[in-house]
Amino acid sequence: MLTNFFIPSSKSPSQSQVEGWLLSPPQEFKGCDISPDASFVAYWTDTRISLYTSQSLSTREAQVLFPVAWRDLEGRNCIWKTVVVTSKYLVASTTGGSFNVSGRKTRIKLLTNSSSKCFIFELESGNSVDVTLDHWCRLTLPLPEIHILAISVDRKTLSCVLRGKEDVRHPGSLLTSSINGLISYAKRPCVHSSTWKPWQLTNTR
Repeated sequence: MLTNFFIPSSKSPSQSQVEGWLLSPPQEFKGCDISPDASFVAYWTDTRISLYTSQSLSTREAQVLFPVAWRDLEGRNCIWKTVVVTSKYLVASTTGGSFNVSGRKTRIKLLTNSSSKCFIFELESGNSVDVTLDHWCRLTLPLPEIHILAISVDRKTLSCVLRGKEDVRHPGSLLTSSINGLISYAKRPCVHSSTWKPWQLTNTR
């Protein structure tokens, strides 16, 4: 359990201490999510998702922890935006982003006809032993920006707020779907030509 990251040295709240470790490789992480059972901790940058488990504690060197698995984002036209992890799935979304090219910061603009990309990683056997991020599927959602992403406590349902623009003032839509339905949809042949969609959309206006 990754609750071992935080070890109180005393039962007295006034005397308790927190023990911490550095993460390797050192990067400018933009976000972090912890599974409800504390078995997984996911950190991410614009281009990489790093997954830590209790195995990271057993393989640490000095005060440094190493990820047990990671996934780099292929291509340079988008970045990781949101990551949510449970004991069974890691779900991530992408968005347009910024990159430093020859010392100049370049903004990748979202096209008005672009769509959100959602990645669902199936964690091995739902436990932290020999976990990988090698089993995954990708699907396209109907609006270009995922603003908020969440998974139900029972790990069966995914919900997210989709927007036509990144501006939070812009009206969006609430998407809900079973995760199994999304995986089945993503793995169907000729998925993009299918008229059946596993999700429900509700306008938030």
